Amino acid sequence: MNLVMTITFFLISSLILWLVSIDTSFACQRKPSIILLMLGFLCLLISRWTILEFDQVINPDEALMAANAMQSHYGWLNWNFADTLTAGPLDSMVLTWPYIFSGDITLFSTRLTGVVLLGLALTSLYGTICSLGNSRLALISIIPIYTYFIATNNFDFIHYTSELLPVFLISVSLYFYSLSLRSSSFFPLIIAALFLGCIPFGKLQATPIAIACGGCVLVSTFLLASTTVKRITHVVIIAIAACVPALLFLVPLTIAGGLDDFMKSYFFQQSLRIQGEEWADKVPLLVRTTSNFWLIVYAYGVIGLISVGAYLSNKYVNQIKTDASTLRMFNLSAILLPTSYFAISLPGRPFTHYLLLSIPAIAITGGACCAAFAAFIECNKKKFSLSFARFAVVVFLGTFFGMLIISSNEADPKWKNYLFLQGKALTSPRSLSWLLPLESDRIICWGWRSECYVDSAIRSATREATNENQLYNTALRGYFRSRFLQDMKKTQPAFVIDTVAPGSFHFVDPKTEGIQAFPELQKLIEQDYQMVSSVKSPDSCPRVYVIKSRAALIETKLVHFQSITAKESMPGFDPSSLDDGSVFESCQDYWLAPDGVGGTVNVKFASISATSIKKIAILNTRNGMLGDRSSKKVVIRLMLKGLVVNSFEMQLNRFPEWTELYFSESAMPHADAMKIDIISFDQKGGGLNELKVYRE
Repeated sequence: MNLVMTITFFLISSLILWLVSIDTSFACQRKPSIILLMLGFLCLLISRWTILEFDQVINPDEALMAANAMQSHYGWLNWNFADTLTAGPLDSMVLTWPYIFSGDITLFSTRLTGVVLLGLALTSLYGTICSLGNSRLALISIIPIYTYFIATNNFDFIHYTSELLPVFLISVSLYFYSLSLRSSSFFPLIIAALFLGCIPFGKLQATPIAIACGGCVLVSTFLLASTTVKRITHVVIIAIAACVPALLFLVPLTIAGGLDDFMKSYFFQQSLRIQGEEWADKVPLLVRTTSNFWLIVYAYGVIGLISVGAYLSNKYVNQIKTDASTLRMFNLSAILLPTSYFAISLPGRPFTHYLLLSIPAIAITGGACCAAFAAFIECNKKKFSLSFARFAVVVFLGTFFGMLIISSNEADPKWKNYLFLQGKALTSPRSLSWLLPLESDRIICWGWRSECYVDSAIRSATREATNENQLYNTALRGYFRSRFLQDMKKTQPAFVIDTVAPGSFHFVDPKTEGIQAFPELQKLIEQDYQMVSSVKSPDSCPRVYVIKSRAALIETKLVHFQSITAKESMPGFDPSSLDDGSVFESCQDYWLAPDGVGGTVNVKFASISATSIKKIAILNTRNGMLGDRSSKKVVIRLMLKGLVVNSFEMQLNRFPEWTELYFSESAMPHADAMKIDIISFDQKGGGLNELKVYRE
């Protein structure tokens, strides 16, 4: 789909550019530009659709921010509600919009937010270049960037990353800044300052770019005013506008007594985490090794080299001064390029998604270079006709598109053939529904598995979505552990899941990183909670604990099994795992039938007499991270003394969403056994993860 959308965008954008170059009037160019920008966003959305639906975490950060968003109070977040680590609360607040539609915050809604922010950022950059130059320059500058994001499958550019909101905020502020330059109006500068003031609360790393842009805004403010009094007044207004976001966050936080949390979480702990690490500039490495990103550098590098030649020719051969709009763009790019480079290199870590912070600088630089080339063509009409200019642009874009397609990373992304849950845009799979959670319940997912909150639609009982701060051995670990226990005692979570196990992310050793590594927490768990997961090797899987009063209630509602057997099984995937209370598939906590077989499961109830059944709940499998096995349709037969008393055919939901069969009070069947035949499956074979039967 990426390839189809890339070619579609190339063909139509080339045609629009050609038509725009025929009629230079602004009125005639506005409509084609709108069409092209809408087309770009549509192609971007379609190319990302499969990724939007993919229900596994692509990068742990996206689940972290989604889990933080679930902590919002009427859409508002602060450090006394959620510890957002290196990303600010704004990065999570923008993810809360599903609540407006009574939906859930999901990975789909999170990634969709990222696509929209990227589209709005590119549109704002188009508007910036258009205001400083014209729409032709803007289109030529934006098309390669749009194309890259339509074509890419790079995992760090397709998930919701903490850089997307700052890129949007920077792009919008640049747009209002350019409006002010064009109209000599003061009001757009106030809006620009307001957006720039939000950036530190979106991503602290992007603050150097915000400061640089803020400097441009202050200079324009100073130059626009005609008197000293006006200059001072306008500068004060700009400063106040830039400080408004800080006031909105920090004043209520200070009143609530949470300013200390802000300082320790957002500043001190982040510096302590990298203490002792040797800093190194990773930007050249990132550009070289990031899939196809070098093509962006190539595209704008070619434009840059041409523009240098054009500038020198105009200045020394044609004796023509560069126009003011082109100089403004060059000056702006001269400020943005080094500050963006500094912001990307600042942490000294090789994380690909840092490169997203370069988008505004690249786009503005492209606009400036295109403006210089356009001036060169204008001054050499006799040597180079307008037709040549059109031809050169189309050849350049064609070369870029061709190289992008040829060198595109076609290594099969896992979501292409992976069996995953689809069509659940604003509905969480509620993976822990077998525990019968209430809407008011809270949960702790100890370790680094933020998707545990998102997939279960249960909010964290503490302000943490991961437990890095409680586990990293820094000077503040005691503070963060104490705060964690205070939050836990205040909310009294119904469920605790120790996700630290070999198949989990980052924290994999239960002895040194699990709950037992935090003695005070372990004591609380042993005192107030009961383990309800029962895998054969407990430390190999996440461990599920339920507060004792709730565990007792669940026990009364469950029908207990005497035995679970299967006609055939894959080695290592025992059918007894269908009643082990572990539903994560990060370990072998599920049952699989042999290759090419659906499989049959026989369940014998523990009760001697017939049991009345209120609900049957089945959790499908997908064979863990391989994602190559799943049951599609099953036949359930309820047995009583060896005879079939009820038979049902069911279509199973994909993992991790449960499939539930309810019976009315008047039609509750009585049975002492159950047989499940898997009559159709996906890919390599059938299997199941968990099976629960409820008497009420």
